[in-house]
Amino acid sequence: MVFFFVKENDHAAISTKRSARLANLFEQQKQSGLTAVAFCRQQQINVQTNYTRRRDIRLQRTSSKFGNRSPGPY
Repeated sequence: MVFFFVKENDHAAISTKRSARLANLFEQQKQSGLTAVAFCRQQQINVQTNYTRRRDIRLQRTSSKFGNRSPGPY
């Protein structure tokens, strides 16, 4: 069972180690052939948290490519 605990508005503070673990988990989901929802249910992961973490990692990777710019207004 995997749990993710991050402050609600603390999306930029994902450590490299945690980011690697999450990337591994996302890869497991991809290789499982299951949808993200089905995989999360199987692994007892909150679906919304899964999507939020994916977004956080994507933003983190994007910001590192472009000099740590903050994302614009939503």
